[in-house]
Amino acid sequence: MPLNRYGIHALSLVLLLISLSLTAAAEEPRWSLDYLMDQWQASGERQARFTETRQLALLDQPIEQQGTLLFQPPDRLVRTLAPPSTTKYEIEGNRLTLWRNQQQQVILLDNIPELLAFSASFRSVLSGDRETLERYFTPELTGSQNAWSLNLIPKQGALGSKINRIEITGTALQIERYLVIESDGDQIITQLMPIGE
Repeated sequence: MPLNRYGIHALSLVLLLISLSLTAAAEEPRWSLDYLMDQWQASGERQARFTETRQLALLDQPIEQQGTLLFQPPDRLVRTLAPPSTTKYEIEGNRLTLWRNQQQQVILLDNIPELLAFSASFRSVLSGDRETLERYFTPELTGSQNAWSLNLIPKQGALGSKINRIEITGTALQIERYLVIESDGDQIITQLMPIGE
């Protein structure tokens, strides 16, 4: 039976809606860990202010530190504590350099495998290096681009005996909180804010 004018208009409208939905799907990438890692990989150098709170079972009051973080691809991370502290940490490759009271100390992370793995939880996320991340952790991304949570469960090894999990939360490409839950129940909570805000 031939289509009447109403049927043709209805069919045209359906085809238009299908076309628009397909175009929107093509333009909006699917939210996933791969997508997030790709975006981080392309985002380059970043700086942030941080406030770190250590909640230790042995202490009545938490320990708080403030400072700045600088990440430069592919794997350079600099952590500088705010005055009056004179402490600065720099991790690049497998080398940790510590400055404190005008003294410098260099430590090879190959000799401290749990610290190498722990640093990978931050550096591999910021660089979008999923291969390195999954060498040490099982990652699970939940939420949406506007409010996401990345849980990292340590794989078997020295780190797994010290840390239960790491939870990184944020919005879009901005990491807002970095939570470490240690095996003994102690917690390290790091709040991050872009410099300039």
